[in-house]
Amino acid sequence: MYGRPALGGPVGQRAAPRAVREAHRVEQWGEGLLPGAATARRTNFVRWGWNRTTAAQGGVLGGSVPVLIAYGEHDRQANTSSEDPELNFSVPALHNAIGGDHKLMVKLDCAGHSVVWEMQHKNVHNLSKHWLKHLKVDGKTQGIFNMDTNGTISPAP
Repeated sequence: MYGRPALGGPVGQRAAPRAVREAHRVEQWGEGLLPGAATARRTNFVRWGWNRTTAAQGGVLGGSVPVLIAYGEHDRQANTSSEDPELNFSVPALHNAIGGDHKLMVKLDCAGHSVVWEMQHKNVHNLSKHWLKHLKVDGKTQGIFNMDTNGTISPAP
């Protein structure tokens, strides 16, 4: 595991070194309100919502509704593995289930589940802003990419 506990993530999930800026933690939560030890909410599981089955229904997603999926490379809450198939969730599998071609998936380097409080927060903000304004990022409307900590995206290997 890496660095400090990811804010809001399950105990044991860690963000990469320096991913959680101390100043932002104090600014967000106040001095002394968020201890250095793992303080986390309990994970709960809901069987409804966006999953491989619903993502493929009707051919709307990735067609008339363009889709951007961004997730952290260390996110074990959105990428799970369990012996019970109903508890498994995979962001890449969700991306693959979307029927249309107008879909972009970006894995954020050095990020966990709580990316908006981690070092990639500005990059994910800019990524989302470009997608919402232009329905593309760096001229790309489809594909699978990695984003480094400088905000540069490159095709995933």
